Amino acid sequence: MNNLNRATGPASAGARALLLVTVMLLASLGPILSSPLVSAHDTGSSTIWPKEGSEDTGWVLLNATGANAINGSQATADWMLNFAPGATLENVSMEVRVDGSDGVSIQEPLLLSPDTGQVLFDWRGNGWLGQSFGFDGNNPHQGRLSPNADVGATVTVPSSSEITDFVLEVLAPADPFTSLVPVQIYIEDYEIHPADGRMYMAIGDTISVLDAKSSPNIIDLFELENGADDNYVTDLEMDAANNRMLVTTSSGELHSVDLDDTSWNADLPAEPSGGAWNQVHVGSNGDLFAFSQSGIFTLNTAGTGWTLEQASSTSNWPAGTPEETFEHNGIIYAAIIGGGVGRWDVSAMSALAPWSTANNLHSDDISEFAVSGNQLLISSYDAGIARRDLSGNFWLATWNDGNWLSSNDVKGMTVVNNDILILADTTVHTYDTSTGTFAANTALSSIGQMNGGQNIIYWPAAGARSPNNDTVLVTDGSAVFAMLEPGNTPLYTGDFVIGSSPSSGDMTDAMQFDGVIYVGSENYLDRYSISQARWLSSIDMGDDVSQIVNDGVNVLVGTLGSGVHVVDTHGQRTEILGTLADGMQSDIISGLDAEGDWVVTIHPQDGASAFNSVFFYFNR
Repeated sequence: MNNLNRATGPASAGARALLLVTVMLLASLGPILSSPLVSAHDTGSSTIWPKEGSEDTGWVLLNATGANAINGSQATADWMLNFAPGATLENVSMEVRVDGSDGVSIQEPLLLSPDTGQVLFDWRGNGWLGQSFGFDGNNPHQGRLSPNADVGATVTVPSSSEITDFVLEVLAPADPFTSLVPVQIYIEDYEIHPADGRMYMAIGDTISVLDAKSSPNIIDLFELENGADDNYVTDLEMDAANNRMLVTTSSGELHSVDLDDTSWNADLPAEPSGGAWNQVHVGSNGDLFAFSQSGIFTLNTAGTGWTLEQASSTSNWPAGTPEETFEHNGIIYAAIIGGGVGRWDVSAMSALAPWSTANNLHSDDISEFAVSGNQLLISSYDAGIARRDLSGNFWLATWNDGNWLSSNDVKGMTVVNNDILILADTTVHTYDTSTGTFAANTALSSIGQMNGGQNIIYWPAAGARSPNNDTVLVTDGSAVFAMLEPGNTPLYTGDFVIGSSPSSGDMTDAMQFDGVIYVGSENYLDRYSISQARWLSSIDMGDDVSQIVNDGVNVLVGTLGSGVHVVDTHGQRTEILGTLADGMQSDIISGLDAEGDWVVTIHPQDGASAFNSVFFYFNR
């Protein structure tokens, strides 16, 4: 773990857009007789060609251009050599020279004659000449020390190569944490690396770096340390043009992280009025905007100070703490806690009239912004989602618990292709923009999230460290994220785990069976996998768990109100045994025991029941 003075963990260099930085060719013609070296030269009106001779071009540097990663076209460069008409070429020699230490390198070069199509040199499929950005096989390399060494990484270089610089950058992945008491985490903000797709996730005073293809997924993390116990990250902002990520904190600083090696740059200047920076935003015009309770500021061109563009607590900007910023079509929208939405025109560099409940905004407590087509969506913590038609500049009908949403408490939303995913308390709603209808509702409990939702996060498939498919992560704060793939069936594809804990600290009984520890935690059956060293998803029993036993095949869970629940080793509840259909004396179970196929239940006021767990035959 790193502190503020030293944040490590590389940002993978990755191959940039194809830059065919050099090909150096040497072509020489040997003399036929013993004539001196001569070459063609111009006179005032013509070119004089010698009868015979040789031509030495020397080293020629070619810079190829025109690469396009979208359509797969490669960079190219032409090199023209003029010879006398009818000349016969003999003893032609050519050399290719690269020097990665001097910035002279080339990726998969192909040299050919444009007139004849003859291939002169073909290095396609063999990677780089002059430098290498990764190991053979999977890149980045994944490996664990066994027990104290990892010998599975190899690099192939051309024969006769001379290695002048070898830089090995190593991350220290962290296994998911395991807690014996319940945890509740909140993702304050997240950003995606513009080159390799890794995710930076701010949780409290820690920024975790996540790799979807690594095992474990946490490849690095670092903490803020400034002497304050309650310091935490308030905003992350990617500044790709300056190769940095900006970080604001509750204690007021504006930090800068280098995207190449995740080291800390020098902090940006402090807030001029002595307040705290709450949000930072890189505008579409290239300006750097920072927000505090005092208003909107821009960084001067020298990077040494701030200019107050708009003071808060005025008719043009609400008072309060900025919690979220979002830009679309040159307008920055800022969510102000208790103050609605402030708006800033980037082109005119002036404030627009703010929105609040005083002028038709549905709420002053805004949680998220998103754009789908020509609609601006504004979610709130207490009034659902407002919709603004941007082309006609008018409000559309609000989505709330009176029409489409299960709750007015909307934690967030995200747009993925034709789908809008909305996290409303305990439900994920999916709106299909192609049909204009709500396509599906997904209860959090059906995807392993037992509590109210906390965050919804979009992780696009855009880089070597990103998921293979566009993925939305949903969490109830338990450090286990449900992975959703919009547009696919099924929507839920599994869990993304950074930590685990039981559902409650009030544990009533525990039992180990088939490599899993089963724990009664109030009305939940918690399961701890010994082999995975993590808590599995909880199962809601409906009533407080009183006792847990097994019959050698299944787990039997007694409850204080809903009988005996039969759970298989896959965590699926297969039966509920009780008074209504099974003849049990009572649904209140205070004691439970099993001997082979026979199970006995104790009821506080109604004696006991005995049944065969195979045939569920009751003896009263």
